[in-house]
Amino acid sequence: MNSVFFCWFSSIEKCSFTATLEGDTTFSSVQGLTIIVKSDQGEVHYEVNDAAEERALVLAEVYRYQSKFKFRAIGRGFNGGLKPLAESFGVEVEEEESSSSQQAKPQPEAERPVQKISLTKIDLLKKKVAISLEKKKIQQVKARVAVVFDASGSMAGLYSKGTVQRAFERVLAVAACMDDNGELDVWFFASKFMRAASVREHDFEDYIQRTYPRPKMFGGLGVGNNEPAVMHDVIKKYTKEEPRDDMPTYVIFFSDGGIFEDKKISNILIDSSKQNLFWQFVGIGNAKYGILQKLDTLPGRFIDNAGFISLDDLDQIDDEELYNRLLHEFPVWLSAAKAHGLLK
Repeated sequence: MNSVFFCWFSSIEKCSFTATLEGDTTFSSVQGLTIIVKSDQGEVHYEVNDAAEERALVLAEVYRYQSKFKFRAIGRGFNGGLKPLAESFGVEVEEEESSSSQQAKPQPEAERPVQKISLTKIDLLKKKVAISLEKKKIQQVKARVAVVFDASGSMAGLYSKGTVQRAFERVLAVAACMDDNGELDVWFFASKFMRAASVREHDFEDYIQRTYPRPKMFGGLGVGNNEPAVMHDVIKKYTKEEPRDDMPTYVIFFSDGGIFEDKKISNILIDSSKQNLFWQFVGIGNAKYGILQKLDTLPGRFIDNAGFISLDDLDQIDDEELYNRLLHEFPVWLSAAKAHGLLK
C-alpha cells in the first residue's frame, strides 16, 4: 500500500507519521514498509526492516528547525498497538468494560522499542564516503581530518548562496568516517585567520552561518588572501600542539583563487613534506587558482604531500564522484609516508 502525506505548517512545530495494525498481526509480517521523502535535493529512502512483534510504529517526523523543516526517521515500536501509541503522545485511552471485569486484569504488554534511527544528511553522505574508502582500500584508516575555508571578500557570494555550507557538510561526512574521534577541525582565513570550534556530525545544521566570520564579526578577517598564515597554524596544531607519529592528518583546503604568495606557499609545502600531513586543495568558484594548480609537480619535496582538484560548480558534481576525487591522492601519499618512516 502506498500512502502520500501532505502537511501545511503554520504554528505546528512537529508532525509525526505513525502506523498501526489490527488484530494479532505484527509488523514482522509486513514487507516493503518504506518512507520516501522528496525534496529539491533529491530523495531520501528510509526502510523499516527491523520490526518484530510490534503492532504500532512511530515511523518518522517532520519538525521545525529555525525557519526550515527537517525530516527524522524514528522507528519506535509498541507491542500493544494503538493504545500505547496514543498514550506516548499524551492521549488518554479509557479501558472498555467487559463481562469478566471481576477477573484480574492482565498486565499491560511491555513496550518494546525498535532501534531508533536518526537519519540525517550526514548519514547519507557517509554511505558515499564508505564506498570511496573501500574502493581506495583505506576503509580501516583513521586520520585527523581538517578543513580550511577561504573567507576573503571574493567568497562572499558562495557563503550567501549556501555553497560553503554544502561543501562543509560533504567534508564533515569524511571526518565522521575517518577521523579518530569523529571531529572535523575547522579554519577560516582571509587577510587574517580564525581557528574555529571543531564540530561533530550531529551539530552540522547551519554550522557555517553560525561560525563564518563575516567582516563585522570577531573583528573581521579582512578581504584579502593570506594562505601562509593559516597554513602555519594548521601545521602548528598537528606538529607542535598535538603531535602524533601514528596518525596521519588530512587537510582539505577550499579556495576560489586570488593567490599571490606563491613562493611562501611552495616553501611551506616543501618544509611540511617531512611531516605526516597531506594537503588536498580544492578550487571552487570558477576562478584562477594560481600556484594551487602546480602543486602536484612542485619540486624539492621529500614526498608528494599535496593534491589539487578544481570544482568550478560544487553543486553539479555528485557525491560519489566528489569523494573519489577528494580521496584520489591521499592513499598514494599514505603509502609513501609509511615507506619513508613519517608514520609509525
